[in-house]
Amino acid sequence: MTEYVITETGQFSALTLYGGDRVTTNDVSIAEKWAIGQSGTSGHQISLDHVSLNGATDYNLDFTGRSYLTISNLVVNGATVRNIWSDSTASGLVLNNITSIGGVTGIWIRSKSNSQYSNINASGMTGAGFRLTNAASNVTLENITTVGGSSSYGSIDIESIVGLSFNHLGATDALSIGVYIGSCSGIVSGSYLSSVDSYNATYPGVYFKDNTFSSGTISNITVTGSYSNGLGLDANNIPNVIFSDIISTGNTTSGIDSNGSSTTFRDFVSSSNSWSGFSARGTSGANVVRNGVVQNNLWDGLASAGASVINADNIIISGNGTVGQINSGDGFTSHDTSTGNSLVRSVIYNNKNTALAVIGTSSGIFNNNTCVDNHVATMVRGSLWFANSSNSPGWSCKNNIVVNNTSMTGDAWGGILVMIYSGGVVPVLDYNCYWSTTNPTPFWVYNGGNAADPSGYNKYTFEQWKTYSGQDTHSIFADPLFVDSALHDYRLQKTSPCIATGTDVGLREDAYGNHIYGLPNIGATERVPVAPVISDNFFIGSDGTTAMEGQLRDPRVTS
Repeated sequence: MTEYVITETGQFSALTLYGGDRVTTNDVSIAEKWAIGQSGTSGHQISLDHVSLNGATDYNLDFTGRSYLTISNLVVNGATVRNIWSDSTASGLVLNNITSIGGVTGIWIRSKSNSQYSNINASGMTGAGFRLTNAASNVTLENITTVGGSSSYGSIDIESIVGLSFNHLGATDALSIGVYIGSCSGIVSGSYLSSVDSYNATYPGVYFKDNTFSSGTISNITVTGSYSNGLGLDANNIPNVIFSDIISTGNTTSGIDSNGSSTTFRDFVSSSNSWSGFSARGTSGANVVRNGVVQNNLWDGLASAGASVINADNIIISGNGTVGQINSGDGFTSHDTSTGNSLVRSVIYNNKNTALAVIGTSSGIFNNNTCVDNHVATMVRGSLWFANSSNSPGWSCKNNIVVNNTSMTGDAWGGILVMIYSGGVVPVLDYNCYWSTTNPTPFWVYNGGNAADPSGYNKYTFEQWKTYSGQDTHSIFADPLFVDSALHDYRLQKTSPCIATGTDVGLREDAYGNHIYGLPNIGATERVPVAPVISDNFFIGSDGTTAMEGQLRDPRVTS
């Protein structure tokens, strides 16, 4: 076990290294390429520590085919090709505290299993900053960051790894993809993944593609400012994974996009993106989307297309759409052949178009939602709008509150609460509560004509609608009595007609996790007593209110 101090060029190439040897330049920069010619052994690593290399004509450091190396406190700068390069199958690599500056590629390591990488920063490269590729297994990454870089892969590029664990992967100012993870498998465990201000023509800030993980969770994802047609988070064919704690804002297409996946997304915010907040597309995939906020996106809140499915629960969807854009601003829009969608226990308000838009042959359920102050943009639509073709499997919509549908152009078509047109199959609608404060004569439209010709529509009052359509038999037209609409507090007052007047659709809790006793409320929230006293099926609330099962709900209601 020998320590070598390198002070000038030519000294390193003359060394024959053995397990346990240590090499250092004491941070003095050496202008040459180092090619490590030997491997360490298990338990006796060859160590490079406090080494600085610069200006090699191809690679500053090359350890192709070498195993059991520990490289720490390394600075590599300005190689003409790659600052660090390693090819061929090997094992037992440890890289810690590495700074890579310049080069075409900063760091590219292939086929190194049972390896650990930590505290690595790459900047100033013209291509990728950090690449880890080619059939490795059991890899751990900790605090890998890049600044800049332009590559058809990613500024951080992780490919073909079996068993991947990471914590803190971050790309800033990439000129292509920020972080790319592709063709990996096994179990994945990841947290703190970010891409900030990636300026790319066609790629996302964070891109998962064709991974076949058996299971895993990836959490704490932040994607902002993916410019020039860039998605925020793109999950392309990545089944069996849970994404959680996501913030995706200010991207120039959708904030979160799932393509061909059956993936879970939960606890997220997707806002101020130039397309939809969350989109699902492709030929397959059923996505579970839970506990999210989707707001102020320029297109729609949630959008499914192709055969991809969204099953969403407890989502706040607000402020989406662009004034004057005919097809933007739906809270939830379902297109094409997407079969088996769902949106439940959600609040959908102040979108520039509909709360629900159903187009093509899609199907699904829309239950226990609260829809308030959504609008008619430049196209005649209802707050609930169904444009299914005649072979559609259809939709079922129960226990929803639908309040107001205002025309943004001031025409006479504001106030449509439900609209079915162009030969659409009649969806199942019942146990809903409708109300309007913005239009004294709200109406329902059933099987109208061309959307560009409003004169062809058939308008109906609520009672006429129920008779003609055969729907909403148990629904009501009444003020739901929200706690404070002006503050978007859409919980129910204790005298609301929506309390315990819904029907059982299989839900056992409301959006806040309050248990449903007996019949559910209409809308997204329940009322429960504060510090209740329970005697058989009789409840006494802390305010002295008494009720049978199903009549006391949300604990935050005080009036």
